[in-house]
Amino acid sequence: MFVSTHYAGKEVGMRFAEGEAWKKVFGPVFVYLNSVPTLNETILWENANEQLAEEVNSWPYNFTQSENFPSSSGCGSVAGQLLVKDWYISKSHVWASSAYVGLAATGNAGSWQKESKGYQFWTQANEQGYFLIKDARPGNYSLYATVPGIIGDYKYEANITIEPGKFSMQANISLTLTFESANKYIFTILDYILQEVKSIWLILSTYLQEMVSPYGKLAYQIDLRPSLTYPIQIPPL
Repeated sequence: MFVSTHYAGKEVGMRFAEGEAWKKVFGPVFVYLNSVPTLNETILWENANEQLAEEVNSWPYNFTQSENFPSSSGCGSVAGQLLVKDWYISKSHVWASSAYVGLAATGNAGSWQKESKGYQFWTQANEQGYFLIKDARPGNYSLYATVPGIIGDYKYEANITIEPGKFSMQANISLTLTFESANKYIFTILDYILQEVKSIWLILSTYLQEMVSPYGKLAYQIDLRPSLTYPIQIPPL
C-alpha cells in the first residue's frame, strides 16, 4: 500500500482535476510468491532463499537507468541554518537544534502533513540548526520545519527552486513563534511521536472528565470543571 488515509483521514487522499496529468514513482518493490504442491515448508524456505541469492547477484537492477530515477547529478541540494525565536525561551533567536526540515509541495505552514501527490525530502538539523537536504528532485517547493519542544509548524516565506546539479544555500532562516501559536495546551512531548499520542488518547479516554482538552483554545464550560482551579502563569513579553 503506497498511499493510504489510515491514521490521517480522507484529507490525505489524492484528488485530481479532470484531465490532470500526474505521475509519481514508488519503489521498486519486489514480491516473490512461491508455492509447492505438497505441504513441505522446508522446500518453500529453500526456494525463497535461492531466489533471494539470485536477486542479490542481479544488483544493481536496470531500473536505475530509467528517466524516472534521476541520478545525483540530475538532482539538487539545499542547505542553511534554522533559527527560532520563542519568547518563553529567549528574547532573541536561538538555534533550532535537531529541527526536522523538509521540502514539499508549496502550501501553507503544516500543509505537508496532508500532501501526498508530490515528493517530499526531509532531514534533521544538527545542534546549531544547520541542515542539508540532498538529492531532491528538480521543482519548486516550500521549505517546512518543526522544532522539537516548540509548538508550531513553520514555513519559509520564499519558495525554494531545485535545479539539476545545483546547490542552494539559504542563510539564517529565522522563524518566530507568535503568542497565538503558543497559546495551546498539550500534555505530551512536542516531537510528533505516535506512541505518545496514543498514550495521551488512552489517558483522555479514561479520565475524560478530569482532563483539559489535548490542544486548542480553552472553553471554560467544557474544558475546566468549576470545582477546580488551574493556575496558568504566562511570563511577560
